Amino acid sequence: MRTIRLYLPQTFLEETNLSLANEAFHHAIHVLRGKVGDHYILFDGQGNEAQAELKSISRREATLFVSSVRQRQIESPLNTLLIQCISKGERMDYTVQKATELGISTIQPVSSERCNVQLDKKRQQKKLQHWQAIIINACEQCGRNNLPELLPLITLEQALVKWQKQVQLLFLHPEKSQHFDQLKLKQNPPTHIGFIAGPEGGFSEKEVALAQQLNITALSLGPRILRSETAGITALAIAQSRWGDLK
Repeated sequence: MRTIRLYLPQTFLEETNLSLANEAFHHAIHVLRGKVGDHYILFDGQGNEAQAELKSISRREATLFVSSVRQRQIESPLNTLLIQCISKGERMDYTVQKATELGISTIQPVSSERCNVQLDKKRQQKKLQHWQAIIINACEQCGRNNLPELLPLITLEQALVKWQKQVQLLFLHPEKSQHFDQLKLKQNPPTHIGFIAGPEGGFSEKEVALAQQLNITALSLGPRILRSETAGITALAIAQSRWGDLK
């Protein structure tokens, strides 16, 4: 029988039955096409996972038997932040998905002067729910038991001011920038690091000036200009290879 990973944000108890209803039932049975006898790895998003077997399915509910529970951590020793200017549709989805696979700790979506996506409050909430679902699906796929934190949308200026005192930020910019080998880090090797990825239209002169004013280091990823959806995850991959757990 196949084994299915399923996010279930609740407490797991060994040798007990667990009921799936509503969204959890729909996802496990209709989306993942669960069948009686299938084995599940349940995870709560906070590091705990459980081994379970699907015992029964009714019209609107399913029952799992939880056989064992443990805490299993595969989180990177490098705490990473991605301040990502939002991009259109699947481009932003791709960034969120791949950042999760690469072990991102926190995703801070931002709007900027040249951002070509405008969201009112209602659409912001829908987008955050959509990106949260992508994070969950990515964790189900890649084996993470901890969900990265997805923060509410703010402006790029707000994010720079908020985060520059909390973590060493690197501003992804192709011009007048240092490369990874040239970085002077506050802590070496770093345990916390953040990257700022611009929109499809690039950063404005005002935004670049603000980053310089806040002493945020500009970082170049090489001779080619990367797209908004790939710049951040490229930087994350390099950082995880140098200071995290990518080998």
